[in-house]
This record gives sequence, C-alpha cells and structure tokens, in this order.
Amino acid sequence: MSALSNVLFATGIALTAIAAPASAQAPAVDDRNFYFALFGGATGGGDRLAEVNYSNGDRESIRAGGLVHLAAGVVWQSPQLPLSVQATVGWHADAISARNGDVTFYRWPIEVLGYWHGVPNWRLGAGARFVNGAKLESDVNGFTDTVTFKDTTGFVIEAGFRLGLRGWINLRYIDESYEAESFNSFIVTPTGKSSARSAGVNVVWMF
Repeated sequence: MSALSNVLFATGIALTAIAAPASAQAPAVDDRNFYFALFGGATGGGDRLAEVNYSNGDRESIRAGGLVHLAAGVVWQSPQLPLSVQATVGWHADAISARNGDVTFYRWPIEVLGYWHGVPNWRLGAGARFVNGAKLESDVNGFTDTVTFKDTTGFVIEAGFRLGLRGWINLRYIDESYEAESFNSFIVTPTGKSSARSAGVNVVWMF
C-alpha cells in the first residue's frame, strides 16, 4: 500500500469515528400527534365592570376582558398537513384587593382553536370560546354582592411563535360580551351587554 493510500485510509477511519458519535447525539425528531398542554397568559380590555375608589384618591377597575388566564388541555398535530387543533379548559379572572375587602370577576372558558403551520416557526389560528360560570363578586366592609352573567360564546384569533420543540408564545385577540342574568340571586332586567373585547399574550407548553 502506497503512502498516499495509507493517509487516505487513516483519514477515512478518523472521519468515521467522528461522525458516529455526532449522529448518536443528534436530537430526535418529535413525531407525536397528541400532546397534553399547559397554558398561561394575561389579557386586557373590555368595558368596566367595577371600580374601587381608595381613601388616598386612587382608583382601580375590573374590566370584562381581564386579566389572568390559566388553562390545560390537549393538542393534536396532523401527521401529513401543517395543521393542528388545540382544546383547553381554563380559568380567567381579575381581582382588586384592599384592607376592607375585595372584588373579583372570574369565568371558566372552553376554547377550541385550529392552527395553520405553513410558515416555519409560526402558527396562525382561530376558533371558538365558550364561557361558563361568569361572576362578579364583591365583599367590602362586610357587605357581599354577586352578579351572575349568562353563558356566552366568542371567538379567538391567535398568532404564535415557536419556543423550542414543544412551546409557543402567542399574541391573541378575543371578541365576546357578557349580559347580566341575576344580582344576589334575583333575576335582573336585561340592560344590554358588556363588551369583553381584549388582547393578550400567552405561553403554551406541550408534554
């Protein structure tokens, strides 16, 4: 074997030895179709539902589109098409607290959204939002009041950017409204709907 052949043979062995560990350490492709998902975010907007005046002159409001939204659910990813579906059950609430009491607005939304993944690292989606059990509760200076709202349906538009292999950070717009049904368990006369149009940001992580 010539000197040149020996060099080429040794180089080939060295490259094989380097390539083997590199392929062994390459990240696995996540080809699952179903995932569990956790969702957390914040929203703002909508009509004012309650306002608190503090003794120092400050004011704070609860609006129909706020504030903290936590949810859990499932995500299905199509194996052939750049499409996915996300379904979640959540808790969406805002609150004002002071030394003499607090005011809370909360509801339980169910969301079903479809997404298109046609642009790398992005997803665009829209879907329906079914809101149940919406209540505005106040307990101030020992007096308790509760306004119960009718269940309602709205829609969501969302744009998300990928975080790693299983996460998304999303910008969203929600369009829905609330109509009071009762006050302290007494049926009330309809006085119109409160707009809960809002915008927000959230993070979804899949497991």
